[in-house]
Amino acid sequence: MSDIFFKHGYSDLHFDRSQFNFSKKDWIVEFQKSKFEILLRRNDKRDIWEPVVDPDGISIYLIGRITLNEKSWNLATQLSGNGGLACKYIFYLLKEYGLDALPNYLNGAFAVFISNFKGENYVITDRMGFTPIYYKCQKDCITLSSYLDALDSKYDENLDLVSLGEYLNYGRVEHPNTYYKKVKQLDPGSIYKISDQSISKIKTYYTFKFKWRGEKPKQLIEELKDAINISVYERTLPILGKSGIFLSGGMDSRGILASARQPSEIVTSTFYDEINAEYETAHEIAKRYKSTHIGLQRTKEHYIKNSPDSVNLMSGQWSVLEGHYTGFIDKILDLDVDNWLTGCFADWMFKGLASNTRYLKIFGKNIPTIKRLDKFNSVYYKPKFDMTNPELNIEIEKRKHTVLKDIYNYKAEEFDWNIERTRLFPMNREPDMGSRHILARVLRWDPVLADNRLIELFERIPVSQKLENYIWGNAIAKICRGNNDIKDNNWGARVDANNYQRIFSFLKENIRRKLSNKNSKSVGNVSTTGSWPNYYRVTLESEVLPIIWKSLNKDSFDTIEKITGMNYQKMSYLDIAKQNLEYFYRILTILIWLDRKI
Repeated sequence: MSDIFFKHGYSDLHFDRSQFNFSKKDWIVEFQKSKFEILLRRNDKRDIWEPVVDPDGISIYLIGRITLNEKSWNLATQLSGNGGLACKYIFYLLKEYGLDALPNYLNGAFAVFISNFKGENYVITDRMGFTPIYYKCQKDCITLSSYLDALDSKYDENLDLVSLGEYLNYGRVEHPNTYYKKVKQLDPGSIYKISDQSISKIKTYYTFKFKWRGEKPKQLIEELKDAINISVYERTLPILGKSGIFLSGGMDSRGILASARQPSEIVTSTFYDEINAEYETAHEIAKRYKSTHIGLQRTKEHYIKNSPDSVNLMSGQWSVLEGHYTGFIDKILDLDVDNWLTGCFADWMFKGLASNTRYLKIFGKNIPTIKRLDKFNSVYYKPKFDMTNPELNIEIEKRKHTVLKDIYNYKAEEFDWNIERTRLFPMNREPDMGSRHILARVLRWDPVLADNRLIELFERIPVSQKLENYIWGNAIAKICRGNNDIKDNNWGARVDANNYQRIFSFLKENIRRKLSNKNSKSVGNVSTTGSWPNYYRVTLESEVLPIIWKSLNKDSFDTIEKITGMNYQKMSYLDIAKQNLEYFYRILTILIWLDRKI
């Protein structure tokens, strides 16, 4: 949907416009003056999202989106001057309240660039870091971009092997580091001043704190229900154009649909391999709300064939298996939906996914759906692989210690919540962010969970009440009241089912899935009963993967060997994949990314 490149100072680095050419519906605003250069790319409604540009005065550039209520949008339509309504409204807020207070009035996943305000340039990041801004400091020049690879083109000398190793080991890189030694990420919730000599934080306007004060679950459920309703309502206002929802057979996206201003006017879309239980459930949900439902069918080679484009869009920071939308971009844009919503981040913010948990056991067997908090461990969601050489491994673990060193200063519920905060701050570093990053950069997406009201509730709900989907699930059940009979495909139970009903349904569904998978083992069939294909079979049966593996440059393998001590070029990719599929795709992702850099 949007990207930005910003340069202040004198440098031979000039942005290559082709790096921002991701869709056929892109539009670009570019401005250069003396030692100042800025380029903004978007593909959504210009009358809403175009920047305010004044060659001799203050200019406002926005990437991502801010969310306004009806009253604020109406005010924006009455403001004079050039630019889209959102940036005109930000300009109005700047003049009305000043730079220091401006962020208090901004809501959503965004970054705001302000040029020539009292002769200085500024950037404001969103509260939780949904929209990343990377920066690079050089002599007499500062460059910033939402696109990591725009800031460094040199292959070997600037690579941060510690970060690359950290990704291979953990599946993510700790903030503020990147794959480049000289490129870092700005902190969330902050105002920065930019000059040709430096970039300096002048204010942290939002600091996360554990704010639970003993509220009962019933109260939190009601408040969460109301916050979801309002957040979605404001994101489906008519002024924003046609709205759509990427709909699954689970709980989160149906709650978004039910909260829409007019659910029957929403376009819903579901990815699938073959028509299965997940697709049929999503179709039934859309039918119940009288929404248009469009299926987007993947080919067996979808993830492999589109892996180079996925790596390009994600700057290699997440696995190619996160490329759900890659290959469908133009088709999705042709639907002319101006405003896509999803239930992304609910698992992280309201279901305890960032915590260390264990299943309750009876007679040594895990009881599905019943989770308990476990002892703190640096491994929590993605598996860890100790595959880097000993020297790099020491540096990687030093980073982890630096990030987590203050955890033990907290007690009880505050301790558990601060583990979540540490792992989700900034949000763009969460391990599944790759698909969301593609949504944010190329499609017209507004993440509902970035709403300030929901962020504040994230701070107020204890982790112990997030487990088993208790608070969130009950809030969604209230939102979907009257339609809770449509099963949650993840559990095979009603949305408003209690824990015992979910256990029974889960066991019954698990047996059905095993029988279904047993009957679908024909060659070429990679479909499952859920949202995503059987990645193991995708890998083993791919005809494209051996071609990609063989085409990778020797220098890419040499760099991986520096990090791991392993010469993967001499190994069969199938042997690596059979040993551990997750690790294989981390290796493949970095190899493709390195190959692009050479």
